[in-house]
Amino acid sequence: MMKTESVDFEKSLEELKEILDSVSDENSSIDENLKLYEKAQKIIKELSDALNNAKEKVEKIIQ
Repeated sequence: MMKTESVDFEKSLEELKEILDSVSDENSSIDENLKLYEKAQKIIKELSDALNNAKEKVEKIIQ
């Protein structure tokens, strides 16, 4: 199991919303959108890992 640093879900979700707003802007460049997409992928992976770790902890507690 990989150890994950503490993740601030609200902050991460807000950052994802900002990225979505930015890529939805018709004036943004493809290069900029690609960088934002990569950043969003990283955030989503961090959140997913944190949720999986939390799920494992809960499952151990209820067993």
